[in-house]
Amino acid sequence: ILIRCTDLRFSIDKVGLEQGSKIGNGTLEVIDQDADEESEPPPPKGNVTLTMLVRGKRPISHLVAAISDIDGVCEVGRIDHGTEFE
Repeated sequence: ILIRCTDLRFSIDKVGLEQGSKIGNGTLEVIDQDADEESEPPPPKGNVTLTMLVRGKRPISHLVAAISDIDGVCEVGRIDHGTEFE
């Protein structure tokens, strides 16, 4: 997503990330892992909300369309610049 923003010549001023609801029951299972093998468990599955403050000369609709086409992106929205960004 960040690469797509910069490819379209938008600068990213701020980024926020918030973990949403988990998919399924939220439990993690490690399958086919040897007891002696030290590895980190996979990250929990679920949705996250990525909030960005971007600036650019092109219409924001170009960026919204490009991000919407990325696999795994569920929804893309826009908030007017008058809204506070934490």
